[in-house]
This record gives sequence, C-alpha cells and structure tokens, in this order.
Amino acid sequence: GKDWTVLDLYEDYDEDMLDAFYKKYMPSQFSSSGVEVEPLENWHKALSEEGRDDPNICDLHVVLALLVSGEHKGKKGHKYIAGGIVFEYYPETNCALVTYIVVNEKYSNKGIGTDLLKRALGILDHNARSKGHVAGCSAIFLEVHFAKTQAESVTHSFLYNKGFRLVDFQYYQPPTSLANPKSHNICLTILLTPRIPLYEDENHQPQPFIPSGLLR
Repeated sequence: GKDWTVLDLYEDYDEDMLDAFYKKYMPSQFSSSGVEVEPLENWHKALSEEGRDDPNICDLHVVLALLVSGEHKGKKGHKYIAGGIVFEYYPETNCALVTYIVVNEKYSNKGIGTDLLKRALGILDHNARSKGHVAGCSAIFLEVHFAKTQAESVTHSFLYNKGFRLVDFQYYQPPTSLANPKSHNICLTILLTPRIPLYEDENHQPQPFIPSGLLR
C-alpha cells in the first residue's frame, strides 16, 4: 500500500497543520523564485466559517500528503507532511485555479504528486456537481513558474504528462495582497479535458479550442 494518506483541510480543518505546511514549504519553495507567496492569513480566513460564508471569497482547498509511518510524526503528534496542493474553486464560472503544488524532494518519484493532483481533480468535479454542473468542473487552470532551474523543468514535464498545456499569452499573477505587486514570473496552464471543445485544424486533426487559440 501507499506510505502516505491525504488530508483535505477544507473538510477537516487543522490550523496547526496548515501553519506547519505553509512554514515548511511556501517560503523555501516559492519565495526564492521571485514569486510573491500568498499571506498565510488569507488561507486562515478562507478556511474559517466566516470565510466559507463570504460570497466574495472563493472555495479554497489545501490538500496535504501525510506520511503514515509513526516515526515521522512531528510536533503535537502531526504526521510528517510530504507535500501538498492548493487550489481554488469559483462557483460563479465553474472554473478552478491550482496555485501551488509541492512534494518534498526526499519523497519524489513515489507517486505523491500524481496522487495529490488526482485528489484535487476529484474534489473539483465533486464541487462542480454539487453546484448543479453534472459534467464537472468546466476548466482547470494551473499557475507554474517559468522553467529557470532543473527542478522547475522537471515540474513542467510532470504537468505536461498529466495533460496541462501552456496558454500562450503574457500572464500576470494577480496581487496576493495589497502590499504585493502582480507577478510576471508565472505562466498559466490549462488541463485538457473532454469538457474543452475541439475543432479541426487545417490538417483535419482535432485541437482543443482555447480562447487564445495558442497552446504549447
């Protein structure tokens, strides 16, 4: 069996676990790449009862991969956090945005990233159907760094193999807070799913229809 279990903090909120994940991975994995990391207090607010009832705040999910071996337990008995994925669901448009995905290098190539992504897609389709969208989530976007390092190139290959394609236009990450400017170190990808319509190109081959018309 797998050496990890998956926890969705939207369904089982644990403030200490959220803090531990954020402090362990967010500054080291993302801030060093010149990306403005979303403030932790934004996540706390979105996952609070008040935030969930606020129509101006999207549905936020933080899904963690926790090693099941007891020897990896940390402070307060928490299981070791081997990785996580963060994504937002927008009911008004039935679309989603994956903002962060990370796996500890010590546990790479074990299937944790694939499992996290699979769980995220399942949660998003469930959310969509609960809102009356029987076909599931209409479009799933994902923000990713430009590939400036070997590790980021590996991430791009992983996402490509999972069906994500670059939406080829200049993308600016919206400001994560009033104090942070919008970031231009991010590119936007989209997951090709059966819900994205197709058209025939000049060679009569089916191609996904994306508003920009440019994918690579």
